[in-house]
Amino acid sequence: ERFHRSARERGKQSLAVLLPTGLDLVLFNDTGTWVYTPLLERLDELDVEIADLGPPLIEALGDRDPCEIFRSCDGHFNPEGNEMLAELVAAQLAERGLLD
Repeated sequence: ERFHRSARERGKQSLAVLLPTGLDLVLFNDTGTWVYTPLLERLDELDVEIADLGPPLIEALGDRDPCEIFRSCDGHFNPEGNEMLAELVAAQLAERGLLD
């Protein structure tokens, strides 16, 4: 919230990028719900623009096990996951007109 407010005060735009863990993706596949939904709702209440990478990661993975793109399923992305993440972040920035 402070970062968002500070950016606006300086005439800048903020974008909160939400990076799910592999376990978040597995849970979504199992239940159809995101464990971080309360965070998304709170950020929306605060009028913070959000790039939720959960849905595009699920789409990009298709039928693959989400843990395949992480070093450990509850940890950092592996090289393939980092590449996928970079492409998705670039697409989110482009959609918002934030890339040259």
